[in-house]
Amino acid sequence: MSTVTLVPTPGSVKASLGERSWPPEASTENLVSAHGRDQYGAVDRRVLVLLAIFIVKAPLLTNAAKLDLPKATSNADIQKPKVEFAIDATGSLFWNGERLSREDAVAKFTEAGTRRPQPEIYLRADQNVAYRCVA
Repeated sequence: MSTVTLVPTPGSVKASLGERSWPPEASTENLVSAHGRDQYGAVDRRVLVLLAIFIVKAPLLTNAAKLDLPKATSNADIQKPKVEFAIDATGSLFWNGERLSREDAVAKFTEAGTRRPQPEIYLRADQNVAYRCVA
């Protein structure tokens, strides 16, 4: 019993693949260009699939949940009271420009802490004052 093997000839392979040469040559013509078209000008299937996915998914991205949010109003007329507390280079204490003792400063801070709305306190200390006096 004899076996028959079919070996394709270069001409028969070329005819079955159209005008392309066999084996395919490694050249840039065989690659898809950056514009999504192959060497014959046809749009690549991968580009069409991505386009179809985008067309289907785009409307889903624009849907948003409808929320009934409360309306906010701005009261720009409200001004918080302001206190300037200063310590000069000699260690003297000042409350809004008035000189006071350490005990008076404690009383003023305690009173300011109970007020509503609480005042904004701006601390200004001379650079030559020791940190222990400021803290």
